[in-house]
Amino acid sequence: MSSFQRIQNIVIATITIVISIFMMSLPERGYQLAALIISVSFTISGLRTLIYYFTMSRFMVGGKRILFRGLILLDLGLFTSTFVDRSKIYLILYIVIIHALAGAVAALKGRQAKLEGASSWKLSMVYGVVNLLMALFCIVFIRSTDMIVYIFSAGLIYAGIMRLYSVFRRTEIVYA
Repeated sequence: MSSFQRIQNIVIATITIVISIFMMSLPERGYQLAALIISVSFTISGLRTLIYYFTMSRFMVGGKRILFRGLILLDLGLFTSTFVDRSKIYLILYIVIIHALAGAVAALKGRQAKLEGASSWKLSMVYGVVNLLMALFCIVFIRSTDMIVYIFSAGLIYAGIMRLYSVFRRTEIVYA
């Protein structure tokens, strides 16, 4: 990771943690902020993926997969922005699905790393288990919007802390 990337990750992690704390302090407005965060992050991710497709990956093997991923992310972001003021169950389902998928992928990645003898398998496994637990908590507290905002905020704080950890973690490759 270059010095610019380290500074960029520190800034992003700090902003994520500050926004999460703000959401926890105002849970009644936190729902709309959570929907906005999910919508904007999906839309930006979709746009970045589409730009990557049109600039580089359209000539690569598997380029169409990147195009489809970008289109799906963009559609999810735009769709999420349409129901900010509507039923809250959709946002709760989004949060459950996001945490469940992220947790399953991280846990499987950690399991594979353990089978290959890598030393970083524990971090991936812990990240996966925590995300799966957050998905479970969202399902348990599905009727309480305030609790869902707290769970979403805790997930953002956890993601920010993990980003800070990855910035300060020692790497085997020296970057300039």
